[in-house]
Amino acid sequence: KTTGILGVARDVTERRNAQEALERSEKALRAIIDAAPFGAYQFELGNNGAFLFKGANRAADRIQGRDHEPLIGKSLGEAFPHLAITSAADALRGTLNSGKLFETEVFDYQNGVIAGSHEFVGVRTGERQVTLFFRDITERKKAEIALRESERMLRVIIDNIPQAVLWKDRNSVIVGCNVRQAQ
Repeated sequence: KTTGILGVARDVTERRNAQEALERSEKALRAIIDAAPFGAYQFELGNNGAFLFKGANRAADRIQGRDHEPLIGKSLGEAFPHLAITSAADALRGTLNSGKLFETEVFDYQNGVIAGSHEFVGVRTGERQVTLFFRDITERKKAEIALRESERMLRVIIDNIPQAVLWKDRNSVIVGCNVRQAQ
């Protein structure tokens, strides 16, 4: 009767190096997303068909003024109740199914005035994952509204001047006139 030890060795250096390279790459990507000036929310389609919140970057916390960590694992509607009454889930599902981007703007109103506005871009980032990138565009939207109101007021003033008023472009081509001129 012979007794002995049988050993099998396998060189896993290549696999370990590949794993370490993947971890470095993921860490670098995570650092880039965290340092980005735009917010990022990650959602995953759960087995029940609901989108689950998987996390947010630091910019999302800063832009929204809140810590998103407690929301991880909650459904879209639980984590963001104001989105539950919108077509956000349908947009996420469409991006997941088609692989195409979706873009939208979301406005928050208080007493009929824009209190906040965000631009969202949804991107498929995995077989069951969608990432929403967003930025705060509140000041830009308020400036656009103020500009439109200013243009409207200027038009009312020009249209009520009793004399004809014409304006030309750089090539001296008439590009507009007040109501008096048109009559």
